[in-house]
Amino acid sequence: SFNSVMPGRCPRPAVQGNFNAARYLGTWYDIQRLPQAFQKGECSSATYSPKSPKQRAAKNPSEPAKLLPTLPEETLEELRSALSSTGVSVDKLLSTNQDVAYCSAMHQ
Repeated sequence: SFNSVMPGRCPRPAVQGNFNAARYLGTWYDIQRLPQAFQKGECSSATYSPKSPKQRAAKNPSEPAKLLPTLPEETLEELRSALSSTGVSVDKLLSTNQDVAYCSAMHQ
C-alpha cells in the first residue's frame, strides 16, 4: 500500500459550507486513486445512502450504474489542484479503467 509521510500535523481543511448531503448520496466511481493493497481491482465504486438523519453509510453493492462513471477533464484538474494544495502527490494517482466493456460486470 502507499502511505505519504510528511513532517508536522495533519492538515485540517475547513468544513464545506452549505453542504447538501442529498447531492452526495448515490453511487460514486473511482476516476483516480492512490494505490491501496485492499483495492487492487478496477471499476471500484461506493454507494452512499441515508442511514438516519445524522448518519451516512457506505457500501459497495453490485448494482447497475445509473450514470456514466466519467468526469470532465476540467473537473479532474480542479480535483487534482485541491488534492495538491493539501500535500497529496497527484503524480502517484492511478487512473482506473473506465472502458464500458471492461466494466460490464458492474451492470449485471
